[in-house]
Amino acid sequence: MNRALAALTIAAYVTLVVGVTEAHRPVEALILGALYTVAATAGFAWIARRRHRGFSIAYVVAQMHLGFAVFVTSGATVGAILLLLILVSQSVLLLPLPGALIVVAAVPFVHLGMAWRDGLREGLGTLAAAAFAAVLTHLIVQERNAREQLRAYALQVERLAAAQERNRVARDIHDSLGHSLTVVQMQLKAARAVLGNDPARADAVLAKAQQQAEQALAAVRRSVSSLRDPNPALPAPLPEALRALAEEASAASGGGSTLSVEVPG
Repeated sequence: MNRALAALTIAAYVTLVVGVTEAHRPVEALILGALYTVAATAGFAWIARRRHRGFSIAYVVAQMHLGFAVFVTSGATVGAILLLLILVSQSVLLLPLPGALIVVAAVPFVHLGMAWRDGLREGLGTLAAAAFAAVLTHLIVQERNAREQLRAYALQVERLAAAQERNRVARDIHDSLGHSLTVVQMQLKAARAVLGNDPARADAVLAKAQQQAEQALAAVRRSVSSLRDPNPALPAPLPEALRALAEEASAASGGGSTLSVEVPG
């Protein structure tokens, strides 16, 4: 926005130079216009970075007087009007809305020196142009703020999605890997209990433990792959999951107890 206003200011000054040269106006208009242009580019950029209310008000008041002087010395050229309209846009960026409205209302008074009919006609036209510049700048500022707000919302949604995914992975690890390791621990204890008396039974229990460990590793791999896959496979139905859990618990007991699941209906 600041770069666009700087380019418009330079273009307005070029228009002022052409108008003053063709009308053979005094060189003071070009000097005042150059001062105005420097202030409206480098000075405005400095004020906009500081965002100091007192500096902003002082800048707008000084530029208003300087713009009026350019308008008078140039003989009411189009370039002088364009410079004042740029000040209107800058006031929207620097001042609260009431301050910007005061600037919009003050700009048409540059025509006070004309005959009342001409002054009224030119003043209304300048007022319409100033109001248009103010509204357009205000809409651009609102659009920029909305875009920044949307960017902030997008970052917030991304953080929430990452936290939700971490929680899901933590639940998967707790429900699958934690359970599998518990079963493996039970099987290892059962194998140690019967290792001296019944090596064959201990070997069978150790084989179950190995199988359970492989299943746990597969579950970890599924959890990792689900992070990359946006549409992971659905888990097994609850009855099937309960029957598998019962079988694992029966195997973990080393044959000491048998657990079964029946789902009526």
